[in-house]
Amino acid sequence: MDPISLSRLTMSIWHPPAWQQEDQKLKFLDAVCTICTTSSKHSFLWGTLLLLKPELAESLEVLLQEEPVDRLDTTVRQQVMLTIAAMSRAELLLEDKNSLLEACFCSIFQLPPQDSQGPGAWLYDKTLSAMDSMLQVLVCSARTLGIRELKNIFKLLLPFISSEVAVVQERAVACTARLARCFSTKPLPQLCSCSVRVPKLQCQCWKTVVMGKLVGHLTLCCTHKDTGTCLAAAEALFMMHPFTLSRYPCLLKRRQQQHQQSWEQTHSLKMLRTSDTRHMFSMFTKHLQPSERTDIILVAIKTLANPGVYSVSTAAHMLDILVPDTSFRTGQVSGLWWH
Repeated sequence: MDPISLSRLTMSIWHPPAWQQEDQKLKFLDAVCTICTTSSKHSFLWGTLLLLKPELAESLEVLLQEEPVDRLDTTVRQQVMLTIAAMSRAELLLEDKNSLLEACFCSIFQLPPQDSQGPGAWLYDKTLSAMDSMLQVLVCSARTLGIRELKNIFKLLLPFISSEVAVVQERAVACTARLARCFSTKPLPQLCSCSVRVPKLQCQCWKTVVMGKLVGHLTLCCTHKDTGTCLAAAEALFMMHPFTLSRYPCLLKRRQQQHQQSWEQTHSLKMLRTSDTRHMFSMFTKHLQPSERTDIILVAIKTLANPGVYSVSTAAHMLDILVPDTSFRTGQVSGLWWH
């Protein structure tokens, strides 16, 4: 990249509101990707982006926020996802990227329902694929902190999974299922941050990926009136179960492959029976921490008070399983009552 082009790129990062045309935005994103993929670490171009990391992250957020919320007719969203992935590989992302990821999720999940046969279907699928790829790159690029990164992504997805807007919830649950499928079928023991300090047999890190609130909401989503949301939630829970196991890498890989094969064999509406939903929930209960059990109890109580599209009997079953074996601290009981 010549000095003039670099100067223009730097000015674009500092003054994002000046972008008006789609081609200007795409040129900017392409320039950032080019630097990330072709410049060696600690080179002048790489160093320039390193110094401008906060401004660059803000610029990407601006691009996403400027996209129309009522339609998908440009490739800017898709290119932003690809740019974030390229920056992650080049170690040019801020450590705190939550605001940027939330902007990505809002930009895609809150779009109006897409016609699967319409002219925008191809663009939507490509954009969704770019987001999935970006999330996978973020986890893998984190190396020994990959488990923490995966858990953080699941945490950021939670508000969308519990959304009252049907299309937002369906997309977030489906995204969670795809992400869980990716990392439940790949042998990634090297992502364990404690594997360098303790024997892998004793490693408990994968268990921390599955959070109480996530299990609670996905279990209830298995009883959702929308079939697509039901199937995605069931798959997400099924694929997350290997995360709760503590085994040698070879045994964990074998169990992950068994889960993949089992899901593909049973991926049908019969998995949505109440008994199957409750069985999947019971697989996780013995691995939950006390605070996580309390989180699920809160989720179940809220559902009983306002069931909406969920099964009341399943929410009651969750309470029957958790309450007898949960010890509440002083003040927690009144907190449960107010919830």
